[in-house]
Amino acid sequence: MGIKIEKININNLGPISNGTYNLNNINLIFSKNEGGKSILVEFISRSLFNKKFLWGYNRELGNGKIEISGIDQASKSYSPNSKDKLDKYFEKTLETFQASLPKLLVVKSGETYIDEGPDGINIDTLKKLLSSKNILDKSDILPWEQVIVTKIRGDNWINRVKTFVIEGENNGQVEARGSLANFLNNGDLVCLISRTLLDEKEISLYNNDHIPIFDLGFDPSINKDNLSNPRLDIEYSTKKDKDIKEFEILRNKREKIKRFFLSSLILGLRINKTYPSCIHGSAEFPANIMKKSNIKKYQSVTVYNFSRGGAVDTYAVPTPPKIVLTTGAMARFAKTGEIVNVAAYGIDAIENITPTIIVTNGS
Repeated sequence: MGIKIEKININNLGPISNGTYNLNNINLIFSKNEGGKSILVEFISRSLFNKKFLWGYNRELGNGKIEISGIDQASKSYSPNSKDKLDKYFEKTLETFQASLPKLLVVKSGETYIDEGPDGINIDTLKKLLSSKNILDKSDILPWEQVIVTKIRGDNWINRVKTFVIEGENNGQVEARGSLANFLNNGDLVCLISRTLLDEKEISLYNNDHIPIFDLGFDPSINKDNLSNPRLDIEYSTKKDKDIKEFEILRNKREKIKRFFLSSLILGLRINKTYPSCIHGSAEFPANIMKKSNIKKYQSVTVYNFSRGGAVDTYAVPTPPKIVLTTGAMARFAKTGEIVNVAAYGIDAIENITPTIIVTNGS
């Protein structure tokens, strides 16, 4: 017997005030923009699974429950606050996790299309309709994860910038925002590199070809809109598997690895003082903003010059209210009157991604 969602009961879920829905084998949920489709999918995901890192949102979900059949004799109910979820049910058979959920298919940012074959819509068509082509999924890069952006064939000796990724629509559009927009132009070819931190046990696993590295690439000669099918190669310590189609099980092998994520982001600080002669080379901003953003004194931060581009690693120092200043070499990077954004990154497990974002009025 397959696992099936029998009923969804919700209260105060974003734009959905309340509702009870009895589901069939195939269900279509549609609405206008901001009608509650995405938050409903997120409610389902958080109710059934602890692995909410796949979504990357941080929203308050309403009350409700989901009734599931196919696990035990009686139906079971789950909610976002449930302690035991489907992850625990499958914890002994994680390698068949995806295959064990044939009737629980969630498409996020999926690109859908109809194949008009001689037999109409059949099981092959449905498989195509329910196949996500998300670049981040296939490269195993998560929302808010730190990446190094390098410009291919760049003519500048400063040819890489540390930043983070956010998830967009699956329409092929790749945007460079803020200071990164001063580094990249439309049509540039780029490479994104992420980092992980392995302990001694994981290093041993990697040396024995048990931890994969995802290498996703487009053919630049045919890729015009990022919608062509990229090729996924899987690198190991001693071997390489080319043109991989199924990658979910491989992602499961990497889910315990600690990665670098955005932990804090302060937007819109305006430099109002500089001390070029100081040897410290620090970025200094109000202590109350540092406290709200969970950035500690002398913590390593990356400063992005929003006004004219560029990124520099330095450390943070608290100042009195309304004082935003740079010292030493930082005073040449971010001058009086320029707008900067400040990011702090941390090493964390993938299920704990909750960045703090502060929007300021300048100081």
